[in-house]
Amino acid sequence: MEKNILNLKSKVLKVSYILMVAAILFFIPGKLYVGQSENYFRDTLVKSGLMYASIRGTNAVVSVLKESEFNVEPGGLGVTLAVGELLDPLDDLTERISTILVYSIVALGTQEILLQAGELLDFKIISVLLILSLIGLSKNTILKIFGNGMLKLTFILLLLRFLLPANVYLNKLFYDGFLAQKAESYRESLSYLVPDEENIIDLQKQENSVAFDWTFGISNATEKIDSLKKEYDVLKKNFTEIISTLLSIGSLYVSGFLFQVLFLPFMSIFIIYQLYRIPMSYY
Repeated sequence: MEKNILNLKSKVLKVSYILMVAAILFFIPGKLYVGQSENYFRDTLVKSGLMYASIRGTNAVVSVLKESEFNVEPGGLGVTLAVGELLDPLDDLTERISTILVYSIVALGTQEILLQAGELLDFKIISVLLILSLIGLSKNTILKIFGNGMLKLTFILLLLRFLLPANVYLNKLFYDGFLAQKAESYRESLSYLVPDEENIIDLQKQENSVAFDWTFGISNATEKIDSLKKEYDVLKKNFTEIISTLLSIGSLYVSGFLFQVLFLPFMSIFIIYQLYRIPMSYY
């Protein structure tokens, strides 16, 4: 008799705990941390897009100068300007760095999609699953196993539901505290070191017009060559600094990519796996 009373008290306490936790979960706001995360995703995507545009602009300048070659021959005068081989390494580097930026932007977009998908896992659903786990109070062994399994599943889903916004928050701290200021500084440095993209492209158009229209005359053609050569000299003068800045940008975004795509997801999976391994015998 006394044993039955103790078992009854134990069951009542277990039911009380489950119902209390379920009630708390039921009233937790569904969109946890979304207000700040939306700003984080928008700002980060905009700044990453600006950095990508800057890298592609550098690549465009290098590509135009690398392929530029003037041949002006009227009056027996021949002038040739070819700079392709020297700029090949820089052209290749800008391509690789822009690829890293693309991966980083894709990782950021994936993270936003995962957070939005996680919001579908509403706390109300988890609270209902938690209440359903009470079936484990049955004397039937299979139902006990089922109830304990459902309770473990509830804890895993609850942990996952909190880990997704937690990852976004940690990414935001990493971005604001480490990546953002350095990235903006490197982007500004690159804009000072590299000749203006529009000016270079305009000179290339003038180069093409000189090749087909001799009415420009030798002096005009020589002027275009000198203008393009000045832009090339600027690039050549800043060559080492440009390479250093591009490598710094690449290292910065690689570290961000590793933090977002490898470290945080790995830690989340590790925590969930450790919870999964814990034997559940609540009922």
